Amino acid sequence: MGVMGSAIFDAKQSYTTDLPNRVLCHQNSCRKPRLAYARELIIHINTIEAFFTENPTINLVSVLDQYVYRVNNAFYTPDSVIDYKPSAEAGFVPSADFKQYFSAIERTPYYKIEEQTLAIRQLMLKTGMSVIHRSEDSLLRIIVSGISNNQWGVAYSANSRYVPVIGERNLQGFEYDDVVKLADNTFYYQTN
Repeated sequence: MGVMGSAIFDAKQSYTTDLPNRVLCHQNSCRKPRLAYARELIIHINTIEAFFTENPTINLVSVLDQYVYRVNNAFYTPDSVIDYKPSAEAGFVPSADFKQYFSAIERTPYYKIEEQTLAIRQLMLKTGMSVIHRSEDSLLRIIVSGISNNQWGVAYSANSRYVPVIGERNLQGFEYDDVVKLADNTFYYQTN
């Protein structure tokens, strides 16, 4: 779900066969619109940062549509909430260990999180953000699109210590393939 889900949801097979090539971009014809879009996303950084400051237990929000989304390791659908144990090896990729909750009584602990994340999820849907991830070092990654290790978006670090560099790997182990500084502590990036 998330970036991969939004990339292939309701897609035709002809679209899915070359998904990595749809994400990777090295020519100005696709890079220029991405950079313009990334610059537009910067106006939402303060809102995103405030959301995570007000909700310190949340570190990942991913949206597929208004009814199907992920908060941390819980996947929300209209019918149930599936809460996964985090994978020890794969970071924010869920493990095979999960519990699924169907009834309103079982889902009660999750209602507060649904309410807490409503505004940020609406912003994500309105602006086309697929995933927002806050790492332990306060780095915010806004993933716009991607599949697997091929993704692109905006990286923001409030303390200006984090600077992505082409050829280096991000916290998930994905190598930066393209990096453009957008502001003092904000960067467009693509991984491959």
